[in-house]
Amino acid sequence: CNNPCNDGEVCSSGTCDVSCQAGLTECSGMCVDTDYDPDNCGMCDNVCEEGLCSEGQCISLPYDLLDVATQSSIYTSMARGYYFQAPVDLYILGLRVPPEAGTEDQNIHLIKFNSGPPPTFSSTTSDFTTLAYSSTIPGDEWFTVGVYIEAGTWVGVLGTRGSSDANSYGPTPYTTSFGSYSVTITRLLYQGSIDGGPATEVSNEPSGNIGRVEMKYLVLN
Repeated sequence: CNNPCNDGEVCSSGTCDVSCQAGLTECSGMCVDTDYDPDNCGMCDNVCEEGLCSEGQCISLPYDLLDVATQSSIYTSMARGYYFQAPVDLYILGLRVPPEAGTEDQNIHLIKFNSGPPPTFSSTTSDFTTLAYSSTIPGDEWFTVGVYIEAGTWVGVLGTRGSSDANSYGPTPYTTSFGSYSVTITRLLYQGSIDGGPATEVSNEPSGNIGRVEMKYLVLN
């Protein structure tokens, strides 16, 4: 982080250079593969809405929506979400904090746990990898992520709206499914805001409400 290239240089494979390596294209100071980069698919700044790019073309795939229950209430001031163990290989294509939580910009943090599920509050863990994060997702728009998840992976997502971190609450634990594969989603919490940056440590709390985050997904059979 915080290692910008000098004027006239580009970032290629983590190294500042005067030009991109063969097969890569310079887009906004970064060397990318326009055959497979979903933010520069086929050409610079051509963003694939579903996050998938193959041979320079955006791929439109049939997707399903994860059932995250109906809203029971709204909670503000700290970030909530849910976590689960993937029952099958899948792509997470997009995420959205439900409009019932408000109209302010969305804050979403998608993570992969490195060593099993998160501990029960008040214990916390920072042993996770950020798969996607943004705090500038406007209105009802979906946050395109295009992330591959292998079966057995523990995944967590936090989602709020605005500087007040408004959460759309639902019941927990909640049994839902990825296609025909049943899965339980359980409350994930961060005792802080994700409006100004991603979560740094998280916990589970089986007895509390989940923070509802809608998910577009594709099961890989």
